[in-house]
Amino acid sequence: MIKFFRKIRQNLLSEGKTGKYLKYAIGEIILVVIGILIALSINNWNENRKTINTQEKYLILLKKETDANREELNRVLTRVDSTFKAQKYLISNFMTLSEIELDSVLQHAIGPQTRINFETSVLSELKITGQLKNITNDKLRKYLVGIEPYLIAAKEQEDRVIYQCDRAREVIVNNGNMASIVYSAGVDIHKSFNQEASNLTLQNNSKFKNILAVYLAETEVSMTRDYIKLEKHLNEINAMISKELNNSKK
Repeated sequence: MIKFFRKIRQNLLSEGKTGKYLKYAIGEIILVVIGILIALSINNWNENRKTINTQEKYLILLKKETDANREELNRVLTRVDSTFKAQKYLISNFMTLSEIELDSVLQHAIGPQTRINFETSVLSELKITGQLKNITNDKLRKYLVGIEPYLIAAKEQEDRVIYQCDRAREVIVNNGNMASIVYSAGVDIHKSFNQEASNLTLQNNSKFKNILAVYLAETEVSMTRDYIKLEKHLNEINAMISKELNNSKK
């Protein structure tokens, strides 16, 4: 093809048809420019297609990660709500509970604490590799980056709750009967571990009452502030990802 155009140019020059040659040369330049523009358009289309495919791949992974984290948060909320109810019942009825009832309520109120265990490997990969830029939805990208402060705040509040729970346990260890609480939880403890001390003595322990009050307050903050904010943020992310994935199928 190149030889063909070159032959045409040579014939025009040899015949002295300078005007036609210039017109032909201009036309050839225009064809070359058009060819370059077409090639650039095809290249841009291919790059855009790659970006869309990459985004869709990560959106699917982010959707799975977000769904898993929502389930994890629901698990934590259910567990903390059970503890919170036990705390409120304990404080409301503290002075009237029998020894058996007190042991049972205490094992629920100061039992094993729950921490959020979020999966963030996909989001971390997006940040580290710079692939986050391939998420074309600006609002979604902002929310993905913005989840970390909410998660940090929730975990810091969990630390405060656990600290107060540990303080309450320490008072029981020093002034009450932890063995009877463990026994009420269904653990078969040997008689040698049974102590003469009764947890009813805690009813007159002002330090224990104060700790319980703070413990209750910190737990309530977790449930009504930090977990709720985190849950709302996760739901927003989930809704935006679902919308993006639905749009990509159209």
